[in-house]
Amino acid sequence: MISVHEEDKQRAGLGQEERDALIRSFRDFMAKELTADRVLELDAKEEFPAEILKELFNTLGLHFVLLPQKYLPEDMRGMEGNAKDLAILAEEFARVDLGTATAFLAVALGLDPILVGATPCQLSKWIPMMAEGKILAYCVTEPNVGSNVAAIETIAERQYDSSGALKGYKITGNKQFITNGGVAELYVVLAMVVDGRTSSPGAAPARQGPSFFLVDRNTPGLTPGKSEEKHGIRASNTTSVALDGVFVTADRLVGEKEGEGLEQASKVFAYTRTMVAAFGVGCASAALEMALDYAKTRMQFGKPLTAHQGYTHELLVPHSARMEAARAYIYELADRIDGGEQNVDVEGAIAKLYATEFGFLAVDAALQALGGYGYLREYRIEKMLRDIRITRIYEGTSQILRLIIGLNRIRGGKKLYEDLTKEMRSLSEKYEDLGAEMIAGAAKALAENIEGIRKGGLLKQQAVLFKLADDVASVEIAAALARKAANRREKGEKGANLLAIFSDLVSREAEAALLPVSPFEHYIRKLEALDRASDLLVGRSFDLFDNAEALKKAGNKAKPVLLALENLLKAESPGDGSVGALSMIESLSAAKGQEMNLDPLIQELAGNPHLRSLIEESQDIVAAVRKIVM
Repeated sequence: MISVHEEDKQRAGLGQEERDALIRSFRDFMAKELTADRVLELDAKEEFPAEILKELFNTLGLHFVLLPQKYLPEDMRGMEGNAKDLAILAEEFARVDLGTATAFLAVALGLDPILVGATPCQLSKWIPMMAEGKILAYCVTEPNVGSNVAAIETIAERQYDSSGALKGYKITGNKQFITNGGVAELYVVLAMVVDGRTSSPGAAPARQGPSFFLVDRNTPGLTPGKSEEKHGIRASNTTSVALDGVFVTADRLVGEKEGEGLEQASKVFAYTRTMVAAFGVGCASAALEMALDYAKTRMQFGKPLTAHQGYTHELLVPHSARMEAARAYIYELADRIDGGEQNVDVEGAIAKLYATEFGFLAVDAALQALGGYGYLREYRIEKMLRDIRITRIYEGTSQILRLIIGLNRIRGGKKLYEDLTKEMRSLSEKYEDLGAEMIAGAAKALAENIEGIRKGGLLKQQAVLFKLADDVASVEIAAALARKAANRREKGEKGANLLAIFSDLVSREAEAALLPVSPFEHYIRKLEALDRASDLLVGRSFDLFDNAEALKKAGNKAKPVLLALENLLKAESPGDGSVGALSMIESLSAAKGQEMNLDPLIQELAGNPHLRSLIEESQDIVAAVRKIVM
């Protein structure tokens, strides 16, 4: 979690082993307690699983990832996370159920003003209380106030004792769309501080500025409304909250300084929007995986759905590429936040805009991929589509985010994109197949467009700013994926080839948005990339970086083996597969004695789902391969 205290600006977070262990425990818990059937039941009944969230806190200690360790008792320390940890956890949460994930987000949101604004004394008192696993509600939105937080109507009127000393505040107003509003144990309320003592009768109270207050659930005058009946995230609890003369003592003012509320909220926008962006990626990725699994067994016109370009090239590959790009940008941004970088609000807006807009389209494509089954509630994807819709609204609507991105990049983007052009051109010289040269061209055009908008006096034209924001997101996110793909290739890590093709695809989208491209040339180049990505994604192609280091090192000697394997994986019928297998065995026989360790290759044959669906006697073929090679 973020803190403005100087000593906390850089956060190491969990170690890799700690994070992996936490994610494994989380997955095991969710697989047992929040099964697919249970998720559908909660959705149908619009029921908040309070016991599950409490168990996640009390058993897994999930809330400790949010809490600064130095304010906890010694026996509670050891799990303090950072932005990267929370992004990964948020993605995992959203893969299971976005409603429950939203309840967890609300706890994080409620903590944020406290962590960035509370005094050390308040932190020493409040953080151990939070460690008990309290459910929080973040109360900012009002019936008449959404994105323009400065216009809040809820007031906190100063209260004085008989000696004239400030003793507390009386809060009056109404909050709307409050997640955890009906189940929270603590409410973090934003209210406008006013002073009723005025020199002239009838004058309006002096306004001291928006401020956050910590309010207990059982405080007289605090009344949650009925649970709202929602389109999606129905497992989350959403209510109004009425505050009628709610009195809190002066020490419940976060930071013990009035008028700091907006600054406290703004300090965590990048952080919270990164979490919501991760929600988009998690929900969309889970839906796409469901569509891919379905396609491997569903036959149409005598072939599996994965053999049809209309399925893979339209409904699977482009969306998978965009989600990988969004994930790359989210992790890159999280690393910057954890490194102590402060002014990344625009980047947080970019992450959320891209991941949630394209995430929604990805889930919609997954529903389309299942056809009529996708429209049925028992298949969950229709629920996921209803759920992910909210990510384009809460924590900043897509329209507000576009304004933020457009206006900010006009102010300082020209130099940014000139530098990005140089960076991507340098990267393209090292790796020609990542699309970096296309990103460089798009970034150069973006810098020129920004200058044109400024000179043309178009700064107040929202339609122009919206288009600029979409172009900004496509270019910056494509660049993040190109960097990630290059890094993975340098390390020879798993998935390097597929990531490189995904990078090429999203780079083409950035280029097409900003540069005139020959239609025929664009179609051919894009088709080639889609073909390669599709083959890797559905298991019709063999990624040397993933599974066959021995073949990669063998160079030309491996070519006949790889060619035969490609033919086998691309077979469309058992007969063709058997012929391909025999051809491969012959190639392996020829390679015998060349000191090639083919164990990785054999393991790939045994585990490839496409092979299992094509060749009834696959185990016999693998046994034959072993006999010849060994």
